[in-house]
Amino acid sequence: MSLAIQAEDVIEVLLHDRWYDVKLGTFDIDIYEFSGTLSGGHEKLLPVVGAALVSPDGTRLYGPITSVLAVRMDAQAEPQAK
Repeated sequence: MSLAIQAEDVIEVLLHDRWYDVKLGTFDIDIYEFSGTLSGGHEKLLPVVGAALVSPDGTRLYGPITSVLAVRMDAQAEPQAK
């Protein structure tokens, strides 16, 4: 069995401190990485699976997927077949 979560239907995300509102359609899961020259002059990318979202006020949040504890879905979203 799979809990099929449609990212575009996420309306809130629970992080360690509280629930965050998500502008509908902006929640995304993908590889994220910091780029540029790191201390010591090395340019090394450290990719991990991450999550990104835009809040209703336009603030963008990015972080590792492991920081997402739960999501709330749009009540109008259709349940996905498993």
